[in-house]
Amino acid sequence: MNTSRTPSETPRQLTVKQRIFRCFTLLMLGNAIIFIGYRFTVWHTEWTINRLGGQTVTGSPPGYSDLAYSSKTPGSIRAVVCSRFGRWLGSQFPVIYVVDLRRVSDPDSIAKALHVAAGHKHVNELVLYKSAVQDEHLSIIVTAFPELRSLKINETSVGDSGIAQLVRHKTLTHLNVQRTAVTDLSVLTFCAMPRLKELNIGETSITSIKDLHRANPRCIITTELTTLKRTTDKQRTFRRIVMPKNDGVPQ
Repeated sequence: MNTSRTPSETPRQLTVKQRIFRCFTLLMLGNAIIFIGYRFTVWHTEWTINRLGGQTVTGSPPGYSDLAYSSKTPGSIRAVVCSRFGRWLGSQFPVIYVVDLRRVSDPDSIAKALHVAAGHKHVNELVLYKSAVQDEHLSIIVTAFPELRSLKINETSVGDSGIAQLVRHKTLTHLNVQRTAVTDLSVLTFCAMPRLKELNIGETSITSIKDLHRANPRCIITTELTTLKRTTDKQRTFRRIVMPKNDGVPQ
């Protein structure tokens, strides 16, 4: 049998331009799949948390804030980032920074919301004011949110055993435990958290305030009752998001 190919059966060789076009098409298709998958993940997290009774606060990616507001960024790059196109591009990649579960009365809903939000590593504030958060939920918080800086568990049933787990967290700087079940047993935990900048222990059983001041003199310890509105939380979080970390701007 004659298996030789005729000239018409010879495989067609792609030109250089065709190869480049195919590579570019595959690259754009891959980026589109990644973009759609990311947007769906963020949307699903927001939808699930809203369904459970909570809210989220999103913002532009950290890299966008660094480029737009850092004094180290060249002026030409900053102009592009701060332009209408730059702001639009940054808004296409929303990042969840705050999970607000205040007044969520079901412990299972709290646990589910924390697990759903755990995949978003840039979450830096959790609001659990007057919620059904329990001591065992704090172990989820410690492991699931490595960049958490603000935790509000005021007016909840959290006690000393839950607070003891926070000593393993390395980035927490603001903690509100007013009107909780914490006692002087938690003082040792607070003393072992040198990164704390603000600690609210209003209307708790803690009496060893001098020990707290001695262990961390830079920490602002509040013993008065303060309740922030939801909008105030969002405003404080927005300022924390958009301001650069290392340019001498207070957070």
